[in-house]
Amino acid sequence: MMRIRLGCSNLILQMNKAALLSLPLIVLQLGACSGVSVKADAEVPGLDPSLTAQLQRILDAARTDESSRYPGVIFRLQSPTGSWNGVSGVANIVTNSVIDPGAKFRCGSVIKPFIATVILQLVEENLLSLKDRLSELLEPEITAFFEHRDSITVRMLLNHTSGIGEWTEEIDEEMLRGIFSGKIFSDKELFAKAAKAGTRFKPGESYRYNNTEFNLLGLIIESKTGISWRDNIRQRILNRLALRNTLLPEPGNRKMPNNFISGYMSFNGQLLDTSEFDPSMAGAAGGHALVSNAEDLSVFIEALLDGLFFKQPTTLDTMLTFVDTVEPEILGRNAYGLGIGRYLLPNGSYAYGHTGGTAGYQSFVVHFPKEDITAASVISIEQGTDSLFAYLVPSFDLLMENQQIPWKAD
Repeated sequence: MMRIRLGCSNLILQMNKAALLSLPLIVLQLGACSGVSVKADAEVPGLDPSLTAQLQRILDAARTDESSRYPGVIFRLQSPTGSWNGVSGVANIVTNSVIDPGAKFRCGSVIKPFIATVILQLVEENLLSLKDRLSELLEPEITAFFEHRDSITVRMLLNHTSGIGEWTEEIDEEMLRGIFSGKIFSDKELFAKAAKAGTRFKPGESYRYNNTEFNLLGLIIESKTGISWRDNIRQRILNRLALRNTLLPEPGNRKMPNNFISGYMSFNGQLLDTSEFDPSMAGAAGGHALVSNAEDLSVFIEALLDGLFFKQPTTLDTMLTFVDTVEPEILGRNAYGLGIGRYLLPNGSYAYGHTGGTAGYQSFVVHFPKEDITAASVISIEQGTDSLFAYLVPSFDLLMENQQIPWKAD
């Protein structure tokens, strides 16, 4: 765990019974760079055993609650006084294998702060401006999908205020068949669906979470650097932090690496293993594109909020410039910056980070700046952020009560 003091694609799969049963279902089998100094978990002191026992009871109760049952969960907490890596359930329902706290998973929209970090680095390098217009940045064959391309700025894409259509609203049976059969999707296919969804509002007039915007940002990164957005993240973030448990599999590479927790989708009373859908299904917006574990995500969010990736302190300030949000489906998120969310707990504490939902997984990574607490977690089914907050909130309150962590001044 790094201790340096220097934020869904919510893909909702729907298919009628006849269509799903017609699919060829396959039983999925369980399948040296320099960087900043990172402490191994073995070097980080653990929390008091009596406290961790209480945290474990909270996690077990949340997993088995009738309103939100799921096969498995990983939950990592890091505080100034120690860390805890909690698990509950099984890694795979066929093998009933024990969950390794370091197991990997698909991260969904947790990829968005990674994409935003690269974009802001390009701004610092004078390769891009937050005021640049979409029509100036990409080819007409791409921008033609978007009605207000001459008015949409990079900043609007980052903070979900562009008003463009959302391709996830147009997921149809044909696309679902492609997802289940391992099809490789192109960005243009997603943009065509976004165009079909239609404009939501004029650019800058409102806020609405949108995956299409980050697919466009991925293409902008490639246009300005000459290499893929995946390679940019690898070179600019993963290698720098030596995040060896974080991967960006290329389209066509559906296999999960060793030591992972399987993800499941509930259908007709059965759980279908959805761990190995193609990483292209949501592209730079999330989906199955990013594979990581709780510790690596914690290292990333702390480094990001410590300003490690930026040359100028004002760049992080810009990233943390928020617009208010109204998102009842994303419990706790009350504001959104440039690729990062702000989450408010009932006790008034707030955190920066991101949630991620994809077929089979619901995850989050957040950092509470006043309390210096970092939390990262995944449950092995996608069912909404309320399931995550069911154990995050009481665990956070318990940690604060027992550790007596003082608030730091802003």
